[in-house]
Amino acid sequence: MNTSNQFTISINALKGLDLLAAKGDIRYYLNGVNVEFSENCTRLVATNGHILGIENLTQNLVNTGAGSLIIPSDIIKALKPVSKNADIVQIKQIDVGHWEIDNYGVKTTFAGIEGKFPDYARVVSGAKTSGQAAQYNADYLATFLKAAKLLTGAKTPDIELMQNGHDAALVNITGLASFIGVIMPTRGKTGDEQAGGIANLELYAPLVAAAQPEPVAA
Repeated sequence: MNTSNQFTISINALKGLDLLAAKGDIRYYLNGVNVEFSENCTRLVATNGHILGIENLTQNLVNTGAGSLIIPSDIIKALKPVSKNADIVQIKQIDVGHWEIDNYGVKTTFAGIEGKFPDYARVVSGAKTSGQAAQYNADYLATFLKAAKLLTGAKTPDIELMQNGHDAALVNITGLASFIGVIMPTRGKTGDEQAGGIANLELYAPLVAAAQPEPVAA
């Protein structure tokens, strides 16, 4: 094992994606943020089975090696930026399944969540959003707005909903090309009834594929 595997990441980026993660789900591998990193890319992915977000970072990286882990939500929630302009932490692998966060000298060791994160990057070519209107859970759309505030630093960010009828819709954050979101429409009168669900990612894979960046090297 290469214990020199490490990457840097913004605390606000982690917290923004964690808003989209599951909370106390029996599918324990959804209760956190999946991170894939290489020397050229750091990708954050989170889903609760009804919404999903991908943040793909390729600029200003200080990464060594390559790897992946699922960071538990409680670890992310406990992180606090040292100052407004100092929210970058270094995360490095210390042994199999264990990692260390260095927050400007304050170090925290944690275990990554074991389990296989859903295959969000399954490629299905040629799919496009139809523009057909549908209904969506307002709380989930509000969650995307909260995530947008953390990811952009803007007080009043804008999101764009690219509707696709009864199939999964895309959610873009205006001015943030590194992010792509997905939301399932509701199918009943109550916001809790979702059309299928996206935990296996098969329903929204065509949409993700249409805007998917190059994969992180293994």
